[in-house]
Amino acid sequence: MAGAQAASVALATNEAAVTLDGTVHTCTAETLVEAVENAGFDAAVLKPVTVNTVALRVGGLTCAACSSTVERALAATPGVSHATVTRLTDSAEVQFDPDATGARSLIAVVQAAGFECELQPEETRCAHPLALLC
Repeated sequence: MAGAQAASVALATNEAAVTLDGTVHTCTAETLVEAVENAGFDAAVLKPVTVNTVALRVGGLTCAACSSTVERALAATPGVSHATVTRLTDSAEVQFDPDATGARSLIAVVQAAGFECELQPEETRCAHPLALLC
């Protein structure tokens, strides 16, 4: 659906989480409910969630397995809706619910996985959506 950046469905709890990208203003919680109902399922908005994004500098990434390890650890953290780790830039971008976790906790998760981690300074962040182009 235009305007939906990501979606995940938990079959065990009959819940779905949808991340909106904010570019399509007609994609709202109500239009998502309507789309689910049109597909033949019951739907209701449980709780809108605020999503924050943090950029982390990750040290010690030497291979794709390292990146995957960090990404899985971050993704398994309660409150994290999306995590991407890029070995080429030694960075991670994490989207999370600020009511469930925060930057310090995310840094601790990466460190517990055996890697160095700190907030990425604002001036070194890549503004382009494709980090390889920076």
